[in-house]
Amino acid sequence: MSITVSASLRGGVFAVPNQVVDQHLKFCSPLQLQVLLLALRHSDQPVDPDQLAAFLRKDKGDIADAIQYWVQAGLFLPEESLPAPSRPAASPDRAVQAQPAPPQPSVQQHQAPTGQKVTTLRQRPRLDTREINRLAETDKTIPSLLQVAQEILGRELIPAESETLVYLYRYCCLSSEYICLLLHYCASIGKGNLRYVEKTAAGWMDKGIDTAEKAAAHIDHLANQAKAHRLVQDVFGIHGRDLTTKEKAFAEKWVGEFAMGPELIRLAYERTVDATGHLSFSYTNKILSDWHRKGIRTPAQALEEMERGSAARREEAQESTPSYDLDKIKWMMTNGPMGNQ
Repeated sequence: MSITVSASLRGGVFAVPNQVVDQHLKFCSPLQLQVLLLALRHSDQPVDPDQLAAFLRKDKGDIADAIQYWVQAGLFLPEESLPAPSRPAASPDRAVQAQPAPPQPSVQQHQAPTGQKVTTLRQRPRLDTREINRLAETDKTIPSLLQVAQEILGRELIPAESETLVYLYRYCCLSSEYICLLLHYCASIGKGNLRYVEKTAAGWMDKGIDTAEKAAAHIDHLANQAKAHRLVQDVFGIHGRDLTTKEKAFAEKWVGEFAMGPELIRLAYERTVDATGHLSFSYTNKILSDWHRKGIRTPAQALEEMERGSAARREEAQESTPSYDLDKIKWMMTNGPMGNQ
């Protein structure tokens, strides 16, 4: 089916550079595209991050990152590089091929594996294309890293993404093996955009995960956590939502710390529903914690324990039930209390 643009849209239009569609549409995020369209729609005004954040109802930091994407792509011109006193906003016909890197912001620092201080990823200077090319000429690991990164992600890198990877390798002192492990992990959970990769790297480094060996161990740990979450979701029939933070902690405890399988967890779940009439992670946790304390590891052992408990409750109920002699009561009703005879 062929379509045409409605004539009603032709009365008010603004230009979008061809390179946005040709080079960036497949790679930029929805937020980055929204920021660009709004900036182009109001190209007679400077880009105001606060106004964009308020209009789009997004975090100011996310807006700043989106703006930086288009600065790196050459479609936005940093205010510091505009001539004074006039500071027009960047427009399609004023896009630049290269621009000076913005001034370095104040940054936090941490101890790198090699001992020197490096900046964290929350606030950092940006590398321009010339600097990346210069580094790649002197360090042959950089071209190899960028090539492998493209193979892992299954697509070509845009300049801003190459800049992120070079920064992680060169200035954060992360090995190429570490970065590739990180990329594999992020891609495996459907988060292959470099902004997420950069944030993940910052979080791992803050936790002291700064070598390939530590990264591999941490990824195994995260995989085991995800496996525990999926197991409990399947057993409890939770498919329309993710587990809450507290529920995830319970799942990790049962599967990881207690080393309990799905059959045992399902048995505790069924006992919970029988006793309470609904799903209760806290009640199930009491059951599983009790079984763990008693060394119960199989459904058969749990059923034996449950039967012993039921037998004990039946015996207790029998002991507390008063015994009545019906013949004696009838005699007393006819003749009066025995003590009066």
